[in-house]
Amino acid sequence: MVTGGVPYYLQNVEKGLTAMQLIEKMAFSKKAFLQDEFDNLFDSLFNHGEVYSDIVRKIAQYRYGIGQRRLLEELGSYAVGGACAKKLKDLEETGFIMSFVPLYHKKKGIYYRLTDEYTLFYLKWIEPLRKSLQKQALSKGNWQQMQNKPEWNNWLGYAFEAVCYKHLPTIREKLGIDPTAIADTWRYVPTKHSKEQGAQIDLLFDRKDDAITLCEIKYTDKEYLITKEYVDSLKRKMSVFQKQTRTKKQLFMVFISAMGLKNNYYAEDMCSSLVTLDDLFEEAGD
Repeated sequence: MVTGGVPYYLQNVEKGLTAMQLIEKMAFSKKAFLQDEFDNLFDSLFNHGEVYSDIVRKIAQYRYGIGQRRLLEELGSYAVGGACAKKLKDLEETGFIMSFVPLYHKKKGIYYRLTDEYTLFYLKWIEPLRKSLQKQALSKGNWQQMQNKPEWNNWLGYAFEAVCYKHLPTIREKLGIDPTAIADTWRYVPTKHSKEQGAQIDLLFDRKDDAITLCEIKYTDKEYLITKEYVDSLKRKMSVFQKQTRTKKQLFMVFISAMGLKNNYYAEDMCSSLVTLDDLFEEAGD
């Protein structure tokens, strides 16, 4: 979730160090190569790399994606003459971003979301400290202390979602979902002052067999515990989804959990199927 599994980055991994120690050395030590890699990456891949990196920075500001129309408005001069459309295509083909059309909001058009793991990590953690890091490295162990902050857990969840989106065929196969099913995300934000509740679906598969599989994506370093309160939240989410989409299809709730689920009554009650981190990488042998 930090390097995206890129061999060029992984060749800097040293034996005998934990993942956290490796990240500290590769990204937060003095003259760590991941500090300068962001600019080098765009300059080596694209002409006028700074324009591409500016587009990526703008998309990165929106966790759940930004619509094409709004993106072009905010980019201003970059969008003149249709040149931005080609740059967005270039960024998608090189794996920096993904485009999608919200399943039940097709009139809103294309949305873009940042999915490159290293870029996600750089913009969130390295860049804010970059100037000071170039002058003086973090004290040893400071990075591990930073991971105790809630922001780190939030970032892990976001990065794990990006990993899952890159393994949709594997997820389909594990869940036994036909390739013709449409994969998408869904989000409902009530209007201002509305008493309605909003909801976010991390991933869904709209199937041809009159059913929709809703996926909850969770990253934890141990088995995820489903509580009664969480079950109530999931049922509310499903209710909002049914109401706002007006779907009559049967809904199934599945979990994509890095370390699996802790077995209890609530897990058996809500989870119709489970995908783990091992499932995502078992074919690659990673």
